[in-house]
Amino acid sequence: MNSDCGDRRSTAIAALLCLMLLASAAAAEVRFVAPIFAPGLILQRDMPVPIWGAADPGEPITVAFAGQSKSVTADSAGLWRAILDPLAAGGPLLLTATGRTTNAKVDNVLVGEVWLCSGQSNMVIQAPKQSLLDQHPLLHTYSARNGWLMRPSGTAYWFGVALQEKLGVPVALINEAVSSTSIRGWLGPDAPLLDPRVRDVVGDIPSGGRYFEKRLAPIQGFAMRGTIWWQGEADTARPGHYLFLLPALIQSWRDAWGQGAFPFIFLQLPTGGGMKLNETPTALPGSVPLYDLFPQMRDTYTQALSLPQTGMIITLDLAGSKHPRDKESYGRRFGQVALGMSYGQPGPSSGPIFESKAREGIGIRLRYRERTATGLTAQGGPLQGFALAGLDGQWQWASAEIQGEEVVVSSAAVPEPYSVRYAWGDRPLWANLFNALGQSAAPFSTDFASPTPSPTSTPTLSPTITPTVTVTSTPSLPPTLTMTPSRTPTVTSTATITATVTLTWTASLTPRVSYTPTATPTITLTPTITGTGTPTVTNTATPTTTPTETPSPSVTPTPPPTPVCMGGGRLQNVKLKILRNRDPGGDEGIRLSGTLMVEADSVDPSIEGLTIHANDPGGHILFRYYIPGGANWRTAGNRTRSWWLYKDLSAGVAGIRKLTVFNAAAEPGVYKFWLSADKAAYQVPYASLPSELTIVLGSLEMVSGRCASAVLSPFGGPAPACKTAVNGSLLACR
Repeated sequence: MNSDCGDRRSTAIAALLCLMLLASAAAAEVRFVAPIFAPGLILQRDMPVPIWGAADPGEPITVAFAGQSKSVTADSAGLWRAILDPLAAGGPLLLTATGRTTNAKVDNVLVGEVWLCSGQSNMVIQAPKQSLLDQHPLLHTYSARNGWLMRPSGTAYWFGVALQEKLGVPVALINEAVSSTSIRGWLGPDAPLLDPRVRDVVGDIPSGGRYFEKRLAPIQGFAMRGTIWWQGEADTARPGHYLFLLPALIQSWRDAWGQGAFPFIFLQLPTGGGMKLNETPTALPGSVPLYDLFPQMRDTYTQALSLPQTGMIITLDLAGSKHPRDKESYGRRFGQVALGMSYGQPGPSSGPIFESKAREGIGIRLRYRERTATGLTAQGGPLQGFALAGLDGQWQWASAEIQGEEVVVSSAAVPEPYSVRYAWGDRPLWANLFNALGQSAAPFSTDFASPTPSPTSTPTLSPTITPTVTVTSTPSLPPTLTMTPSRTPTVTSTATITATVTLTWTASLTPRVSYTPTATPTITLTPTITGTGTPTVTNTATPTTTPTETPSPSVTPTPPPTPVCMGGGRLQNVKLKILRNRDPGGDEGIRLSGTLMVEADSVDPSIEGLTIHANDPGGHILFRYYIPGGANWRTAGNRTRSWWLYKDLSAGVAGIRKLTVFNAAAEPGVYKFWLSADKAAYQVPYASLPSELTIVLGSLEMVSGRCASAVLSPFGGPAPACKTAVNGSLLACR
């Protein structure tokens, strides 16, 4: 741009005119407004490619690239947008945008494959050395902060290498990720419209989440093949929220891009924890794990596979941690799924991923996603790791048999199976199903209740069971015939009845199973009875009637009594920590502390003992300890304070190892306590919280004036709330 402003005399009016001239000239320049249109640029091949920028309002613009020329006009805001026809891989080429008097250009533009690599820390750290980058000069990386000069994360780099080795074309990695970020910050602007639960959790997102707005909005609409996503460490304690936030994120990004359902490949968290190839599986736990946090989180990813064009990286058999060091294995697994899903690479692209189930006799037949179950095999011994449950929700370990690319699961303890799980545990070193790739099968459950259901959602039960009942009889004409699949026909005549009842059903997995964990789902089957032939009746005597069966009266179990505190006592500053054991049979540790304020002038716990009781909202006992007075107590103190210490290194009394009670003489009714216990067997689903905690000075009957209760808040509830460590080993409540 030329100007003679530098030759003018420095008067105020002349200076103002000069600035106006410069501003006018600058506004007239044609330019690319997105920083991604810069040296190092790689455009997506084989699809329409948007190019956009700014100029004077109404100015005609011509965009030229690879022999194409597209003419557009800047709108009233001075913005313009041209769309190139699908391009072939290649380059380097020159991209230009020309207006009336000025133009913008980008040299050395390549055409190849473009992928967005996003998430949190594991999509940020462990950038490769420059010597590795130099081996792949056609692998370029872009970020909003560093432009095309950025070095990619280790995961993104090895993903790009896997693509380039197979495709032989330039590869662009748009590496936009931020450490320690929650999925909430990455949601697109339409996320609350896609699912009302999003608004309940994060509110309205008028411009998208903070990181979407800062990192992705500037390149929104840039043509790309798809996205890989490694995120969730910041959300592991909230699988119930992640269950609907991940699908909302995927759909909101697709809406923002306007490119249809582009491929979205995510990594299943937590990483590691299962047996690796060529290892020997451990023995099954004594009982089926029920409420471990990690399998709940893993299941949120498998549920998101119900969306079209989604893929999942199975990580159970990789070396895992919060920040796994072997980024090459993780990156190449992303590449395997992308090559199979987006580029038609033959053969299996991941470990086995569950797709549907069908009832078969007393068992269930499992089918896996296409091209994931090739060469199913049980590593290191007989196939194990599967569990079955009926409609009563009682889980039992099951036998499993590989039949081609399917698995049939059965258990004599579950004659009417309804639900099935595999590798359902924090560290399922006992689950050993692999495929021809040498990759483990993905953990899953077909009947998993979200720990944090939406308060506005209607409980549903799926899969849907459609019964078919066929009855044949010869000859029959009873005055009354009452038949259900579970009862013997009742006949009130001397006619002979012969009946065959066949009950069959099929089921397929819907995107989500959601019901209140404490409720028992009920299905009523009403059979349709059909008969053929001409019935005849031979009566040689007066018809007799079968006595009517009188059902036994049902008995509703009475829950154990819950102490009802009286006398105005209070519990304050309560802290409860559950140190979770990997063995679902129990042995969890409890750490409990707080302050008990009661209407009692003087109580000696070493003589009268102390009771600790906790129950869920339904009145079911979670744990109860009565520590009687006796030899294991020690006392100390002076005129101003008293200490009572209970200690049993053998943990012989209800697992209690140590209990300390403190009382200041100036506050006779105030008792501070600290408890340490093992073998708590605290097997309570997170959805069963809040838990009511009661402390009694003395035995359970001494609730008048010596007792107080407090309620511990659930996940997502009002503060204080229960929280869980990322690795699932700690449940802390206040």
